Amino acid sequence: MDAILARVGVSDTALRAHCSNAVHDELQQAEKRLQKALAALKRALEVAEASRELYKSSQALVDESPDVSSMLSRV
Repeated sequence: MDAILARVGVSDTALRAHCSNAVHDELQQAEKRLQKALAALKRALEVAEASRELYKSSQALVDESPDVSSMLSRV
C-alpha cells in the first residue's frame, strides 16, 4: 500500500491523516448504531418489565380478538 501511494505523491503525513480520519468516521458511525441498539434494548426491557408487572397484577385482560386472547393466555 505504501508503495502504491508513494507513486501518486501521497506523503506519510497525508496518509496517516487520511487513515486517522477514516477510522474516526467509522467509530462515529459505530457509536450511532450502538446508541440506537441500546435505545431499542432499553425499550424492550421496559416492555418486559411492564408485562411482568401486568402479569403479577390482578387486572383481568379482556380482548375481543381470539388471536390476542390466545397469545395472552400463553404468557
